Amino acid sequence: MINLLSVEFYKLRRQKSVYGVLLILVLLGLIQAFAGARPITSIDTAVYSICDTSLVFLITLAISAYVGNDFSNRTIHNSIKLGYDRKMLVLSKMLPALCLAVFLQLAFALATVIFVGVRYGFSCTIPAGNLILWWFVCLIQCCAAESFVVLLGFLCKNLSMTMAAGTCFTIVTCNILRNFMDNRFFIFSCFHFAEDYSYSHLLTALAAAVVVLAGVIYAACAVFKNAEVK
Repeated sequence: MINLLSVEFYKLRRQKSVYGVLLILVLLGLIQAFAGARPITSIDTAVYSICDTSLVFLITLAISAYVGNDFSNRTIHNSIKLGYDRKMLVLSKMLPALCLAVFLQLAFALATVIFVGVRYGFSCTIPAGNLILWWFVCLIQCCAAESFVVLLGFLCKNLSMTMAAGTCFTIVTCNILRNFMDNRFFIFSCFHFAEDYSYSHLLTALAAAVVVLAGVIYAACAVFKNAEVK
């Protein structure tokens, strides 16, 4: 497993789309502080960028390219022929993909906070404990949402189909539904990153995200266990 993970993280570092998405997210953080119709003018507002799901589809593009590539270039096929356990192959793709989701979402939020702070100051009225837990919960929710993209990769087993299915899924769940659904069930789902930083709300959202994440990882392992890979 350690060898598989080291190879996967190496491939992730070599993937150009990761750096392209990272650059776009950082630039968007800059734009939010210095341009646009309604630039952010305080840290109290800037920290809410951690729960912004409008750009999650960009993270999905990077993750779906990472997962789908190994099917299109037959790396997965070769790993199976070499005798690697399929569950380990799923986990070795899932863990780097989730780390990438955290890295990119955090990069966007930090870029926004830093650029806004440089221009308007870093004074924040939100208690530090709530802020840290809030950002942590939002990142776990991001992982849970993006785990579905990895699952779709193992269902589609093709680069273009994974990118298309993953992007459509993310736009529908994290953009369209988030804008039109405000019932309690959806607010605590992993597709609606926590906006309320009270401890009770955050712990409920965290528990829901962990359950979803565990369920999707289990489903991905089950789906790929006996899947035919041509």
